[in-house]
Amino acid sequence: MDPKNYETTPVKISSPAGPVTCQLYTKKLVVWDRAIDRPAKMSVAEADSLCKAEGQKEKNVK
Repeated sequence: MDPKNYETTPVKISSPAGPVTCQLYTKKLVVWDRAIDRPAKMSVAEADSLCKAEGQKEKNVK
């Protein structure tokens, strides 16, 4: 299974450290959601966590 086949249009979310660009995937595969751009002072893990939360939020939208 290639994640590229499930990519959606990247989304920007706001955080206290600045904007984070997230690559979200199909709503059933939020585990793959990740940051593709983040503020320099933010860790990759923190940015990815924000994106996973955004993916979960999108998943819960009916």
